[in-house]
Amino acid sequence: MSLFFTIILCAAAVILFYYAFAGFFNSQRKKKSKKSQPATDSVDGILSGCCPLCKTPLTGSSKMISVIFQGGDPADRLCHIKGCTFCLEDSSLKRICPVCRKQVPVTGYLISHLFLRKGNKHHVHIVGCTECHKK
Repeated sequence: MSLFFTIILCAAAVILFYYAFAGFFNSQRKKKSKKSQPATDSVDGILSGCCPLCKTPLTGSSKMISVIFQGGDPADRLCHIKGCTFCLEDSSLKRICPVCRKQVPVTGYLISHLFLRKGNKHHVHIVGCTECHKK
């Protein structure tokens, strides 16, 4: 009788270890697959990989036109984002400020802070546009 219970306990332990390790390796596989996919989450209504003014998805050939000012703290720099090549060339695209939701003219730009982080990771914080910050 005790041999029977020993066999059942060993089988239960093997099954529990199997499911525990399978769950652990499955969660590791999900984490790796999330890193390889491009981010599609929205931050303040702006999809990553899109122009913040016209929300056109940026591909390898399209570029953002911006001006980064030197001086001050090198980790936090003032930056003016003029837009992508599509919204600067095509006047029919609406260029909307993500802060005030007003239309930004072609001569206007977004005012932002560029944070330079370790490992070549940059973060841009948009604080407004030329329409928001008129004096």
